[in-house]
Amino acid sequence: LTSLYLSLADYMSKKNLRNLFLIFTMLLIASTFSWWKSYVVFLLRPLTKDALHLLSFTVENVQQFTIQKEGETARILVKRKQGWEVNGFNASKKEIADFFGALKRLEIGTVVSKNAENYEHFGFGPQEVYLLTFFTKKGTTTFLVGSIGIDPNSFYIRKRDPPMDAIGVFTVSGGVVREKIVQDISRWRDRVIVDITPEIVERIEVASVPQPFVLTKAGNGTWSVKMSGTTTVLDMNATNQFFTAFHPLEASAFLDASEEKKFKATANKGTIRIYGKNQQIIASLLLFKN
Repeated sequence: LTSLYLSLADYMSKKNLRNLFLIFTMLLIASTFSWWKSYVVFLLRPLTKDALHLLSFTVENVQQFTIQKEGETARILVKRKQGWEVNGFNASKKEIADFFGALKRLEIGTVVSKNAENYEHFGFGPQEVYLLTFFTKKGTTTFLVGSIGIDPNSFYIRKRDPPMDAIGVFTVSGGVVREKIVQDISRWRDRVIVDITPEIVERIEVASVPQPFVLTKAGNGTWSVKMSGTTTVLDMNATNQFFTAFHPLEASAFLDASEEKKFKATANKGTIRIYGKNQQIIASLLLFKN
């Protein structure tokens, strides 16, 4: 009898614990509903791919686009006849192509929140949000770009202009677009200094360095180097290795105002002149030795 009583008491104790746990869990879910509903509501809402019209912006119809964030220098990218510019500098063709290519491949997901009080949870606070504005012949359209989504390859976005703002926050897949948006001006700038191949070059002169030398191409396509009065024929590997540095030669960074001033004032410089057919100068480079 004692054993039966203990078993029954033990059963009732476990049952009470389960009930208390269930009650506690339900209370926890109910009390945090206003917070977590914005994260899972997208599972219940239908796909609305046309609402943002984000995929309609292409390199062909966009004349200009800007990227702004509080506390950062605005990125202003403008399409000119000779190509794109960013804040007055030549823009990288590759960066422009990559951006619009990634934009075209975006997968528009679902609405994750229509409650403005929850927008900061998705990176739309004034210190975090990025403003992406497209300028076309039809007018201007601004998107607000929030934080990275639950999936690292996704992010949150919404349209600023009413009445579209009422549709709320979307999740989109294609993290490369956000990577381009958050990068600074220097990443948008064209870093290509020169891009040449051996086929178009006939002669290269390197002067004003401790050991000036001249590279010359013979009629059979072989290259030789003349240094300190001695001429040496280069093998194919040496030639390829040399020209790889110029195909293309890219900047790793850009000088700031003080560095540029120092560079222009120094006398410790070298020059590289690259000639094509008929001794026409293809490129002339000024080198600074620090």
